[in-house]
Amino acid sequence: MNTKNSNMPRFWILNAFLLSTLVACGGPEDDRSNVIGNGNATEEVEAEDSYSALAYNGACGSGYSVIDSHVLAGGAVYLTYNSSTGKNCVVTVRNTSGSRVQMCAKVSKAGAAWIQDCGSYTSYAGPVYVTASNACIDWGGSIGNSSFYEFGTHCG
Repeated sequence: MNTKNSNMPRFWILNAFLLSTLVACGGPEDDRSNVIGNGNATEEVEAEDSYSALAYNGACGSGYSVIDSHVLAGGAVYLTYNSSTGKNCVVTVRNTSGSRVQMCAKVSKAGAAWIQDCGSYTSYAGPVYVTASNACIDWGGSIGNSSFYEFGTHCG
């Protein structure tokens, strides 16, 4: 019996097993650079960053800069921060104004009651503000049935 040929299939099986295990356990083919918050939601970060610079409407006021955002069907929700006041602000913005649709913008210190603006709007919901020095925040928003909420993040 030629042992060289009989071992070849085992080698292939072992390599296939190791490769699948490596990928399943977060090896080089498992790119987690786009995991958001607790890992339950993923985001294409490059697309998100270019979208936030393009569509944020400035509703939070002067001095606020976008620090996070999430694309929704029909628009996006933006988390902004003002370093002078120490306040976070959330606004949910539609891509284009139109007929009224249910929208929400929400923010709070992590685990606290929401500070929110929810209603039937043509272009945006919010702004809503929270001061969360030395605390984490919960934030998010929705347009129609598309929603995003992140909990216990942006601690500072």
